[in-house]
Amino acid sequence: MVLTWIKQEEINNSCEASGTAYITTNMSYSNDITPFCKQAAPAGCHSGSKPQEGIDLTTHANVSKYALNGKLYGSLAHLADFIAMPSANVSISFCEISKIKSWIDSGSKNN
Repeated sequence: MVLTWIKQEEINNSCEASGTAYITTNMSYSNDITPFCKQAAPAGCHSGSKPQEGIDLTTHANVSKYALNGKLYGSLAHLADFIAMPSANVSISFCEISKIKSWIDSGSKNN
């Protein structure tokens, strides 16, 4: 996570305007994960009739499958042995990664 922060040029990427804290408790698929997937996968990269790499992130069943096998977090956090997403040169905020990790850790519920 520190490496990701350094790659982001040590920006203040907290979720709150004050820059002091971010909330990662009680994450829900409908309120937190679905909007993230829609925003993070623009131009139909992981949706539509031919999603990139065959990875469709438009349903809970599909997102949960990649969450539970470790590929979702591994790719988003740019961990070794995973394909970095959204790309090797662009990463999402530590806050967003933490929210997704919290949802995964709580069982990737369809809530």
